[in-house]
Amino acid sequence: MIEIEILHSTDLNRLGTYFFNKNSLNIGTSIHNDIIVRKENDAPATLEISAEGKIYIYPSSADELRVNSNKTNAKKLLSPQDIVEIGDSKIKICSFNYIEEKEIGTILNDRLSELKEKKSPFLKILKLLKE
Repeated sequence: MIEIEILHSTDLNRLGTYFFNKNSLNIGTSIHNDIIVRKENDAPATLEISAEGKIYIYPSSADELRVNSNKTNAKKLLSPQDIVEIGDSKIKICSFNYIEEKEIGTILNDRLSELKEKKSPFLKILKLLKE
């Protein structure tokens, strides 16, 4: 699980806190990435939690990003409250926790049950996606 907060973006609709129930996130310009940013090249950077519970950022070979205002283009160990600047965005690492693959299904099923109990409008969207 990774919780991030987008602190700055040229698209104000992207600002806010986001939770991902996975161990790896791609950050890039394509709609196929988990977090979409505007930057010069298309290759995504990756945030990844190791099985040992550490989180790293892997820039693409063409990226130059900043971690806590320090330029880097190499794999970097991150901590909670670190701020990553990539493209037009500033992203704060709020929290993270490695999730075993078998746990991910349980987490998603629990979340679906919560949505059903609350009669969430997202259920209609999930039903459409299933079709």
